[in-house]
Amino acid sequence: MKSNIKSPNSTCGIITREELAGALDISLRTLKRYEAARIGPPLIRIGRKVLYQETTVREWLAGLERPAVRRRR
Repeated sequence: MKSNIKSPNSTCGIITREELAGALDISLRTLKRYEAARIGPPLIRIGRKVLYQETTVREWLAGLERPAVRRRR
């Protein structure tokens, strides 16, 4: 995830759905699909506003890491 996110919320470690989609270089629609399938990072919903904590997003990304697969010869 890009660490140069600049917004009023980023000072407290909270980012918007749009900021997260941009940081992950995915479309907003893809992020919404992740949310609907419950495979995306944990979110905070306040009314209609969807927010994410940067720390939980980083933990979610770390959980997606897989070791490199060696090629057979």
